[in-house]
Amino acid sequence: MVLNDAVPEPLQGLFGRVLCIAGARSCDRYMELLASAGFENVRHYDVSHTLLEMITTIEKRLRGAESLFELPEELEDPGPVLKTAKEFVESGGVGYGLFVGRKAR
Repeated sequence: MVLNDAVPEPLQGLFGRVLCIAGARSCDRYMELLASAGFENVRHYDVSHTLLEMITTIEKRLRGAESLFELPEELEDPGPVLKTAKEFVESGGVGYGLFVGRKAR
């Protein structure tokens, strides 16, 4: 996850952690971390469309799980939080990135 804006409060809890949004860093920070780990020629590719697909898949799976067993309280009504997550992705507040680089020898 690549963070471009402050994480909305509803995404700072369980769902934010499940979606890896709560612990995301900025693109610049990831680039710094990779450089400090010895990677060179690092490139970032934005693949945020896969994040929206992932949120939709989680939503479908939670609906299916509801019919099979009782969900924990924090998962009982995920709709509003997942809507916030989708809006946060669509606004560019968070994205999904692929970082490719070469380890210096």
